[in-house]
Amino acid sequence: MPFKRFVQAYLLYGERQARIIERLRGFDLNCNEHDLEPIVEQTSAPLPPVLAEKFKSAIPLAPYTEEIDKQWLEANGLYEFYDFVMRRKQVLDETPPYFKWFNDCLWILAHREITCVVNIFMFNNETLESISDIITFKYRRKVGIEALERYRSIFWDTSAIDAKDALYSYIPFRDNALIVRVRSGVDTEIERWDSSSSDGSDTPIVFHDSQYIKWKLGYKKFDIPSPDDFLDQVKKDSYFKYYEAMNMIRSVEEEEESGRNDKLGDFDSKRKRFRNVEEQRVKAAKAWLDLYLRAEKSKRPDTPGDADIFEKMAGLNMEFDTEKLVSIDDHPEIMEEIRKDM
Repeated sequence: MPFKRFVQAYLLYGERQARIIERLRGFDLNCNEHDLEPIVEQTSAPLPPVLAEKFKSAIPLAPYTEEIDKQWLEANGLYEFYDFVMRRKQVLDETPPYFKWFNDCLWILAHREITCVVNIFMFNNETLESISDIITFKYRRKVGIEALERYRSIFWDTSAIDAKDALYSYIPFRDNALIVRVRSGVDTEIERWDSSSSDGSDTPIVFHDSQYIKWKLGYKKFDIPSPDDFLDQVKKDSYFKYYEAMNMIRSVEEEEESGRNDKLGDFDSKRKRFRNVEEQRVKAAKAWLDLYLRAEKSKRPDTPGDADIFEKMAGLNMEFDTEKLVSIDDHPEIMEEIRKDM
């Protein structure tokens, strides 16, 4: 679970699993009691006896009066969030700086669109500096690196999850415009959450490239590939699409229509047309082959390597004026110049 530390903090705070699940659902984070069982085990197993007894009795740890409680929370990266949970509503003489950082985390979680953007970029390993800059640009609020570090640690640690786990853990990902279905490759097949058809992509679902998402958000600081890199990608995609076309075994076109009229009332109409496989195979293969060849033709000629340069240099004929020694008697003016210098 990407929110493992969130769960651990509230377990040590004395809350039961049902209440923790309810809290997570309030942030659109998904899990059930079966999902929490490993986290409960990982939290309770290493506890020393005095803390294990508190855990079993659902007694909150007391880091302000018991040094062992504080040390245990600090050693597991939970003290700051635990302190925030316990004292956030109190009037304090001096508020720790991390209270502001966790309030920024709650602001992110309070806005679904912002949470989607942050969660996707973190899953894609975008730098926290870039995510902070994107939030400032898009939502006109400065969320610093320190806040994003706490957000990743407590709410969305994706270091050990794959795309399917991410889709399961964050509910809005199942129906979000920033999610794409991968076309080919070795990505893990992910079940379709919504069976409705669209003009989008294919069945397995993964996240878009971060540069594309930045562009969709209107953010201008992103990298684009060089012309040659881009054309190489076009060639790769064209090759595999050609491969798919040549292995086509059926070609089916479906049409669906629904509506209402005066004669029939409500109606649904579905049509399925089976097309000539060989004809469609040739048509698709020709299109992808043509795109491949056009991409290859558009690439710049390769720059000659060092070996080519030396080969060409070896073939050059270079001629120089012939050098020769002259007698000083043949040029007395030179001897006169030497005498003056002496």
